[in-house]
Amino acid sequence: MLALLIVHWLVAATTPAAEESVWLLERANWQREETALLEALRIYTRDLKVPITISAIPSQAETREDQRAVARTRCASDASIVVWFSGDSTTPGLLVLRCVSEKEYWLPLLPAEDLDLAAQTLALKIRGLLTEAAPGGAGGQAGTSVAREPAPTQKAAPKVGSETAVLVRRNLDIEVGLAYAFGAADAFSGLREGALLRLAVVSMRWPIALEVDGAVSTSVVSGAGGYRLTMSEIPIGVALSARMTLASWTLSCGPRVSLHLVQADGVSPDGRSGSTTNLSTGLGALEQVRYRASKAASLSLSLSNEAIVPRRRFTLDGRDRLDVGLFQWTLAAGVVLHF
Repeated sequence: MLALLIVHWLVAATTPAAEESVWLLERANWQREETALLEALRIYTRDLKVPITISAIPSQAETREDQRAVARTRCASDASIVVWFSGDSTTPGLLVLRCVSEKEYWLPLLPAEDLDLAAQTLALKIRGLLTEAAPGGAGGQAGTSVAREPAPTQKAAPKVGSETAVLVRRNLDIEVGLAYAFGAADAFSGLREGALLRLAVVSMRWPIALEVDGAVSTSVVSGAGGYRLTMSEIPIGVALSARMTLASWTLSCGPRVSLHLVQADGVSPDGRSGSTTNLSTGLGALEQVRYRASKAASLSLSLSNEAIVPRRRFTLDGRDRLDVGLFQWTLAAGVVLHF
């Protein structure tokens, strides 16, 4: 990455401003790549004052020839270069149409395991196309403007503030997950099953996510001599996860802290009852694996493991009957929705 920045600075110092423009065509399943490329283009073409316009490819344009036809219409709209992502999960890349020469370039998305570095590499190559035949002349305030193509029935919005509007919307990805959870502890307190809800805020610039989760599960019951003891537990956790994406798969892990609300209710044979509520802290980790089934949804499998401090035990008739345990594990499988 440092080498790319050095190359950018050297090229920027010797390249005059250009009267060029770039048109980025959005596609349904390439949001992360488009966001990374847009950010890189803003950095690596800032001194060229190159306006960048964003518009969507119609959903019916599925073949490459249909996409080329859409790109040519953008060339007719005064675009100098039209770019759009294409390929599949094994061979992703960027198609670049140079409007003046009508030459088409295929730029592979490499390295596939580092999206930011791959986007910066693509941005430098696009910069090279912009400057290879750029007209001379300089002046004006440096900077790259970003605008979104207005809807056909609307007037074009002014570019003032449009760059911020586009980027802020895409800097974060919101995820909401619902899963079936199965929990156990090192002490015999029964096996618990229930539902787990997880909300995640994912950075689109760095491979990290802040995740908040909560779960409700079945109660654990123990009894002897006519006595009955019931224990219920509600955990709420926060995790900071590092993520690695490989094609459609995402692996993540990170530290997790949680607060456990533990309630025990006891009933004696003669009908007397009592209850107690306690709080404990969980310290552990969260591991996840996900498969991106579509742009809007992923399948998820997660494992959380934690130590419970302090450990909570509940007695009945002078004997320990229920125990939260010193260590707990929760395995969950479900669906994650992306917003």
